[in-house]
Amino acid sequence: MTRARVLLSLLFLSLVSLTSAGERPTYQFLQSDMTARSAAMAGSYVSMQDDPSGIFYNPATIATLSRSATSIGYTSHLLDIKSGSLAYSQRAEDLGILGIGVQYVNYGTMDGRNDQGISTGTFNAGDLAVSASLAGSIDDNLYYGVTAKAIHSSIAEASSTALATDIGLMYVIPGDDPITLGVSLMNMGAQLDAFGAAKERLPFELRAGGTIKPAHLPLQLN
Repeated sequence: MTRARVLLSLLFLSLVSLTSAGERPTYQFLQSDMTARSAAMAGSYVSMQDDPSGIFYNPATIATLSRSATSIGYTSHLLDIKSGSLAYSQRAEDLGILGIGVQYVNYGTMDGRNDQGISTGTFNAGDLAVSASLAGSIDDNLYYGVTAKAIHSSIAEASSTALATDIGLMYVIPGDDPITLGVSLMNMGAQLDAFGAAKERLPFELRAGGTIKPAHLPLQLN
């Protein structure tokens, strides 16, 4: 259980150091639901099993995948805003489960104006995050997951970049009505380049939840 203690210590220390009040964080698209299933469940996905898109909520969830799997999501919002995601996971010999993920938002084409209201033409804006994850088992029914990701955001000719990591744990209680418990620390990191002179904080999140699969019912409760 040594690795479990180390991961729990990292979770605690990260929570203490990163939980803070202050200015509104940047890269808020990282908190958006990227698939129809997760959106229908109001983002309660930190303890879901057997879904590669779980890496966007808790990287430990992909440790329960029994085979290679792919998840693709796409949403067309109002005002020409479009978002999407891609997640893929597969088992790697002697390593565990490897996963990759892509999240993007395209805000469309907008009209630019200067401080006098004169048109300066059009410009585009968008967000992108690319991630790589590793997950595996610590002990019977106890799983871990770690994600590293690069983030890029652009508005017209301005842009910003950041690096972040996610850490998660998941525990499965077997039985006729199996229960899954999950906890994750998301978006721990910092900007490398900011839009302006001051760097902004990332949208850090502590997620925790549980899932139960009632026997003889075709549903899951979160």
